[in-house]
Amino acid sequence: MLRAIITALLALAAFRAPDANAQTKYPTKPVELISHHIEARRNLSLDGIKNDKVAGLNLGRVVSWRQSLRSGYTLQRGMWLRPSVNWQSNYAQNNDTQSENLGVRAISNGQTASMNWDLPFDRFSVTNSMAQPPRPTVTDTGATAAAPKKVTRKLRWQSLVQRLGNVSTDLSVTRSSNYTRVAGTPSMLYLVGLAENPGFGAANGSTEALFGNAEQRGLDWRTGARTRIPLIYGSAMSARLSFGDRTNVANGVVSRQKESRFPDVEFEYGQIAQVLRITKILTNPALRTAFSRSNSEDFQYGRDDKIASASRDDFRPLISLRGGFKNGAQADMRIDHYNSKRQVFQGATATQRDQNTDFNFTLSRSYSKGQKVTFLGKTSTIRSSINLQLATVYSHRKAGTELASGETQSPVDDTRLSVNTSGSYGFSNNVTGNMTLGFSENRDNTKQVIRRSVRIEVRAQFTF
Repeated sequence: MLRAIITALLALAAFRAPDANAQTKYPTKPVELISHHIEARRNLSLDGIKNDKVAGLNLGRVVSWRQSLRSGYTLQRGMWLRPSVNWQSNYAQNNDTQSENLGVRAISNGQTASMNWDLPFDRFSVTNSMAQPPRPTVTDTGATAAAPKKVTRKLRWQSLVQRLGNVSTDLSVTRSSNYTRVAGTPSMLYLVGLAENPGFGAANGSTEALFGNAEQRGLDWRTGARTRIPLIYGSAMSARLSFGDRTNVANGVVSRQKESRFPDVEFEYGQIAQVLRITKILTNPALRTAFSRSNSEDFQYGRDDKIASASRDDFRPLISLRGGFKNGAQADMRIDHYNSKRQVFQGATATQRDQNTDFNFTLSRSYSKGQKVTFLGKTSTIRSSINLQLATVYSHRKAGTELASGETQSPVDDTRLSVNTSGSYGFSNNVTGNMTLGFSENRDNTKQVIRRSVRIEVRAQFTF
């Protein structure tokens, strides 16, 4: 009966199939809260396979099809109770055109449930119940004057709560399954994405796993929150956190990974650059700092058999400063740093460490045609367009693997310095060119090996 229903739904695709392989989509919405989508691909020229026919019309055979269900709802009960819930499921099937009567197929399905909930702490309001209500006053003539308007004062803890800003939270759970070689029609629950077993071992099941079938099932959940907190002098902090857990079963082998990212903050300094008097050197300076710490744990042969753990501290950037000088030059200075550690518990315990620091400084200046420039007290007019840039990069990396005995294997201690100066000019539409001068040095401190290089490049182009 189930096979007949599916065949009837997919047979409609033939009426829009003028070529050998045609794909047809049919979106539907059976009820208000659920939308349905189905699409199929038919092949009208399969050799050795009996085609579907209606009144002598060749409908071919369905070689692949998929369907999905979606539903969503947003609850609105005041300012605080406004969660948004969404659910969707999917099913996909690809028939093996080399099998007898398309009896061998690969199937997969999954479903995802998610929720988003915003908590508007920035609109949090509580009146001061300890404040005395205003009293009406009596004038000299005996008339009663109107009472002054009541003044609402914010409590100190109320102001602290409001600084949390608009906290946005989310939660999602995803389940998936995949089978590469099966025979028969899966159960109805599997077709709509609600079950991960297509009917193996059921008393009345018609689905069978064939030789060479690869089975894979997964369960993944994620949750996170984010907000923006105002600070002093127009500065602000963007804070985020996330947690996740993913379990995968491949042919009976269980693996699992736990992930977390906290704290994850980014500071924008606002007017602090003016307080520090940086504006006396740079115009419109922008300061920024970001820090995040991530952790992960790997499990194998079971959900609780840990084989490795890793952590990483990222300052990207540790400090970043951008701005312009009064003469029009633009400066960009940035320092990045990360420190990672990974422990492996298979066999002998080993710890892999890696830390790196990068310093980048870029200075650029552009001159346009007709611009006046003062150099050594003399004012000149630029007769062409000129772009100049100085880029400096310094990096220091240390890494190695520490064994339980205290020995360090494969130590790394490298430094790298790169200085490049480039310029481009355009005297007219017919004459353009550029020039690059560069110097780099790579130093291996463990082997005391130094490599230096110099780069000189000049290019000119004439168009007649």
